[in-house]
Amino acid sequence: MKKIVVDGSLFCYKHSGVQRFAEEILSELDLLLDTDKEIDIELVYPQGATLSVKSFRNIRLQPISHSIFSYSLYSLPKYVRKNKAIFCGLANEFPAGPGKKNIICIHDIIPLKKEVNFSFLRVRWNLIKFKCIAKKANVIFTVSETSKNDISIALGVQKERIHVIYNGWEHLINIVPDEHVFIKFPEIEKCKYIYALGNLFPYKNFKWVIEVAKRNPDYKFVVAGNVTKFKCDLDFNVPNIIYLGFVSDEENKALLTNCRLFVQPSKLEGFGIPPLEALACGSKVAVAKASCLPEIYQDCATYFNPDDYDVNLVDLIEDVVAPADKLMEKYSWKKAALKVYAVIKAFNVNK
Repeated sequence: MKKIVVDGSLFCYKHSGVQRFAEEILSELDLLLDTDKEIDIELVYPQGATLSVKSFRNIRLQPISHSIFSYSLYSLPKYVRKNKAIFCGLANEFPAGPGKKNIICIHDIIPLKKEVNFSFLRVRWNLIKFKCIAKKANVIFTVSETSKNDISIALGVQKERIHVIYNGWEHLINIVPDEHVFIKFPEIEKCKYIYALGNLFPYKNFKWVIEVAKRNPDYKFVVAGNVTKFKCDLDFNVPNIIYLGFVSDEENKALLTNCRLFVQPSKLEGFGIPPLEALACGSKVAVAKASCLPEIYQDCATYFNPDDYDVNLVDLIEDVVAPADKLMEKYSWKKAALKVYAVIKAFNVNK
């Protein structure tokens, strides 16, 4: 039997797009294991921690003992070696398998880019981690061709070793929209607001929303997203901006479904899933002509210059784009999981 150990420590922290990716991939792999008894997958996590992930039918949840700061660099690798397993990391983890028995997803190398302006120590730490992955991973996954090219150039990895697995959107199907968000925030009128969502890192470019809102006082803007632990000097104290902070999946679906336009002004993205969620909810989207966004959204979105604060909102709202049907078919959690599954099946345990 081929044993796969997946690092579940990412589910011990606040929910993000990376955790969504990992959970949906694991859920689809779990279904595939209904008929495949030759693969054994364990989701390993630090003993005593609380997981935010749901339980699975076939994938076992396995806590392991550890001392402070030792889980990723000692306890997890020791567990993988002891069980003669292949390590699978779905969120930029350090390699834990011996030799090249590692399958790891680098979502993007944004932390290495100078535009992000992270501290020297943070950039150095990420560079060490990414170079370690490049050296010890037999297979590297990423979430767009743009990220694949970035990884190949920055880390010197042959493109043949990098596999692209796109994000999906089907998680929205089972989410019931919470319409109470419009009662909680009565100033938000259905179908009369422009919506933006995401963590407030500088490269997410919420400055664009603020500046465009100042120039267009007749338009209402709604912004949802966590303030990061890094310095955030954004000032949403603009009369026509409603800043909500964190919203639940249910509230987010209601906001996505009822917005006049969803905007993604990011200058850097690995994939950029919120516009896909907006399209899945039947809303129009406008995204920055930057990074991987044109690759991902093709002719199903309207594009704008992320440095242009004088953009014509009427043009963004009224622009005619292609139907999103083919895009919805292309991006699927099941298709993504099948690619991971194929790599696991083909993996030579003697490497």
